[in-house]
Amino acid sequence: MGPINDWHFAHNIVVGANASITGIASAANVLINTSTASAALVVVGIVGNPVAQFYNSTDIAGSPSIAIDQYGTLITAKGFSTNLSTQSTTYTALTTDHTINCDATAAPFTVTLPTGGLANGQEYYIKKLDGTANVVTVTSAGSIDGLANYLLNTQYQSVTVQWDAGNATWWVY
Repeated sequence: MGPINDWHFAHNIVVGANASITGIASAANVLINTSTASAALVVVGIVGNPVAQFYNSTDIAGSPSIAIDQYGTLITAKGFSTNLSTQSTTYTALTTDHTINCDATAAPFTVTLPTGGLANGQEYYIKKLDGTANVVTVTSAGSIDGLANYLLNTQYQSVTVQWDAGNATWWVY
């Protein structure tokens, strides 16, 4: 199916795979059903209206689960969650990780931050949970605030790092 071009929609449009819609759609809902993993939805809104609203498929008549307003503000109906894992031995962070809790009770270990396949601005929160003298070393092939390593020495010590692809470095915040 090729593009659907229209300037005025006053009804819902259901679109199957490999289709696109262009035009001004101030009163329309666009529902997309595709099984293509690489499919993307780009929505351009009208000033004063939400740019995009996303619904749970079982609650399409209710409030949106996620909305993005015309200023780029992300609005969630039920909060925001990210991936959380707890590690107790040497670990290489995945691009899907976000919060990495570290339990070094048994022995010191290293958490290695990736430098490839990352979105610019990707963040990790890394925290040492245990009260032992065992150190959690955070390292990367790129620098971490200009250093090769960042050490977590004490219980509940944490670090937030953000990837800067342009400078191939992790910044500490």
